[in-house]
Amino acid sequence: MTLFVSYGVVLLGLVTALWYGVYDPPGDIRLAGSFVAGYDAFFLLCAMSLLSARPAARPLWDGKFFLNLHRLLAILLLGLLLLHAALFLSLGRVTFVYLTPAAPWPMLAGLGAGLALLLCFGTSASLSVIKRLYADARHFDLLHRGIAAAAVLLAAVHIVLSRDHATSAVAQALIWSGAGLALLAPSLRRMRIFAATGRKRGQKRRRVAAALPARLVLGFALLCLAAGLPLILRTLR
Repeated sequence: MTLFVSYGVVLLGLVTALWYGVYDPPGDIRLAGSFVAGYDAFFLLCAMSLLSARPAARPLWDGKFFLNLHRLLAILLLGLLLLHAALFLSLGRVTFVYLTPAAPWPMLAGLGAGLALLLCFGTSASLSVIKRLYADARHFDLLHRGIAAAAVLLAAVHIVLSRDHATSAVAQALIWSGAGLALLAPSLRRMRIFAATGRKRGQKRRRVAAALPARLVLGFALLCLAAGLPLILRTLR
């Protein structure tokens, strides 16, 4: 299986495992939707650590495919993050306290994760922005991965320690496993199956249709929706 397909299966397995037999219905459809969007955003962030913008050995496709896929997934991730926050804040004025320094520190960790993702997105939105902000590609890579890693850790702390959900050992193990996999991604990408240097001498990369990354991201979006349906349906009963 190619990299994006195999990790798509991992993403589906992780999120689906959370929704089946781990959580009780939250009682409010907006709260359920906020949970779904938040967990989908977390596991998509973990998936993106392996689905990097760098060309991979398999599939041997041109670099623009991986760059476009990464950017579109980032847009989907940002949309899920904003949906998570908007649905939660719509529950009432009291929820806005979680945006202030008076909030419990696990909620502040969630706010920090969101701000880190916005920073990560804003400082890599276009090639012109990257050229202005970073001295070279290595500088960009280190800072971009560093901000993303901080977002992963803060998001995991937010989910596990907020104590409103992920209270079972199974759920917590899934959260920390996803975070650990994301943090190990740079080492995993050095393996032969992921490395861009794995092609044979003289073998050229194949150009792929420009619409393919958009179709794959649409598939990821449908996957995220499908993973959350069991919780939403139980809430509506």
